[in-house]
Amino acid sequence: MKDRHTAAQRNLSNRMLGCLHPCLTKRTPYDELTALPPTPTTQLTTAA
Repeated sequence: MKDRHTAAQRNLSNRMLGCLHPCLTKRTPYDELTALPPTPTTQLTTAA
């Protein structure tokens, strides 16, 4: 169980660094929509 938790933490850290690296190298501000664009599974749907 601990191995899965450690792997999950490593994957999350890698994703965060992957989002921040372009900001640091290009000296641009962080933009959440650019770094983590919404996917169809994360968008909320409304019922009419």
